[in-house]
Amino acid sequence: MSKIKHIHFIINPAAGNDEPILNTINDVLYEKEIEWDISLTKAHGDGEKFAREVAKAGKTDLIAAYGGDGTIADVANGLVDSKMPLMILPGGTGNGLAKAFNLPLTLREALEKIFECKPHGIDLGKTQTGRHFILRTAMGISANATTSAPRDLKDQFGIFAYVISGIQQVQNPPNATYKMTLDGEEVEVEGVGCVVANTNSIGALNLTFHKDVKPDDGLLDVFIIKNVHESLLGALAELAKLKDGAAFDFDHWQVKEAHIDCDPKQEVLGDGEVFDNFPLHLTVVPQAIQLMLPVEE
Repeated sequence: MSKIKHIHFIINPAAGNDEPILNTINDVLYEKEIEWDISLTKAHGDGEKFAREVAKAGKTDLIAAYGGDGTIADVANGLVDSKMPLMILPGGTGNGLAKAFNLPLTLREALEKIFECKPHGIDLGKTQTGRHFILRTAMGISANATTSAPRDLKDQFGIFAYVISGIQQVQNPPNATYKMTLDGEEVEVEGVGCVVANTNSIGALNLTFHKDVKPDDGLLDVFIIKNVHESLLGALAELAKLKDGAAFDFDHWQVKEAHIDCDPKQEVLGDGEVFDNFPLHLTVVPQAIQLMLPVEE
């Protein structure tokens, strides 16, 4: 893209990090003589609304979103099919999106990195209600670890709050039957959790799903976690069991469309936020947003 002259920041002031956000932005951009302004989110949906309005106005070169994964995903929803580039600024507890795309994990470093990045087309997943996700949707034990991590635990331990919460979920996890239609093929399988991933990063401890999971391949990756004792969370409980490329025992499919029902019903999370309920119908939206990523040498 051409030289950046103006950046619009969409900021969640209630995000996980306690830091001087505006001072840091001003310090970095003042030296580079770049104009900027901000929008502050107060509730879920604000990020999507602001992003859509700013992109439509066409008065900025770039939107930069600061907050947790839910905030970033909210902003991304407002930029679907827009040519407006999006930059991820880490402001949450886990910062799974920043890790997934190998972006800096501090605000100042991320701001400096903007000028070494270029827009790259990224796929999104889409639910039957029109909601999009960047990282993944999760259900069962893989979702419970996120929702059961209380705020005070996250404030005290950061990303390891999810590890602690995950270990607590390992004991006697409920088994479920997942009835799925994957690109027209009917599949029924039992497991303790289901993940539909768009990116390879799990987030915790730099673990990954599978080498074939890519955010720009026009596919979604469906995983059924089969056995908790060999699963991601089981492995977190006994870190010595972790092996490269084998964080958990799973069934894996790559699809463009997935219809998933579950017995018993489970809560569904999309990029860390409570999402649609079962039955879940997901499709991939290829090259849905333009994400600022480091230029590959």
